[in-house]
Amino acid sequence: MPFNTQIPRLVSAVNNLANLPRRAVGSPQILRPTDICTAAEQTNITNALATIHTVYTDDIRAQGGDWVALANQLLAQNVSSLNISCDFCTGGAATSSNATSHSLQVCTDTSDYTGLRMWLLIELVRLCGGTALDAWAIKNLTFNISKTGIQWAYFGVPESEKALMYTGGTRQPSPWPYLAGKFTIWDNAMGRLWPSSHSGTNIVPYGQSIIPFNITYWRYAPP
Repeated sequence: MPFNTQIPRLVSAVNNLANLPRRAVGSPQILRPTDICTAAEQTNITNALATIHTVYTDDIRAQGGDWVALANQLLAQNVSSLNISCDFCTGGAATSSNATSHSLQVCTDTSDYTGLRMWLLIELVRLCGGTALDAWAIKNLTFNISKTGIQWAYFGVPESEKALMYTGGTRQPSPWPYLAGKFTIWDNAMGRLWPSSHSGTNIVPYGQSIIPFNITYWRYAPP
């Protein structure tokens, strides 16, 4: 078949590929197979994002302070605003993201719905400018919990994640000698956690501590 008769078919194929999710960080001119999310992956990711937007953002917003702004920013992170790709993370990560290019890479089993929501929420907090303190605090407050009793019970926070929170915080001066992320204040010595509140140039805790029970789970003394 002469080449010029194949041009319409080639153009159509290229247009179809262009509509598929792809990696945005240093995107190659030629789309690689690992950049494409399957139809099932796209459905799972879309559903997970919808749950984050309709359930978790309400829980976050209810805490007040800077978490209201975080909830609003989380709603803006969606399939229309992000360049989403699958199976192109580095270092064995389950997910990764890049705020500069509005990209979100998913490298976990999307059929694990709980795990997918958890990892997506971590990355969405990062895409909102959150530090590791914000991301892992939100993750543990959202997923490391039992709501079956009259009082919600938090499970132990992994030391590795508390270490990430610690390195992702900035020590605030007296009279608030706590660690601050962008949206969160953490008293790592006592284990208390709050949404932050900006008062002039100061970043202070907002309202009551979110962790009134089992605060020992949130204590961390750096090595």
